Amino acid sequence: MIAAAPILNILVLIPVTTGLWRNTDGMVQAFGPETPARSILLSVYLAIVVLSALELAGLAAGVPAAPNAALTLLVFQIVYKTLTIILVGLTNLVVKTNAAIAAFHSLVVAAQLI
Repeated sequence: MIAAAPILNILVLIPVTTGLWRNTDGMVQAFGPETPARSILLSVYLAIVVLSALELAGLAAGVPAAPNAALTLLVFQIVYKTLTIILVGLTNLVVKTNAAIAAFHSLVVAAQLI
């Protein structure tokens, strides 16, 4: 089940990062105009994509540290996505998506710890 989380990250973030990079209308509506802050967020999202891909490769190759690396990224994402709920509120579409992904990642983490 641990592999499902990085797969979800990649499936969600590839179109999001592409849209942010290209400054599409949908991304402007969701994230606001292109600013240094939005570029910083894009950097965070790209880091999550890269780390998720590395985790998948590590899991597939049987690297012993891969599950722990995956858990570390998931806990980071759960905390950051939960903070967006507190700081922005659930009326924002991005925050709603973050909440759903945080819930899924929480289930994955719980399953790994049981």
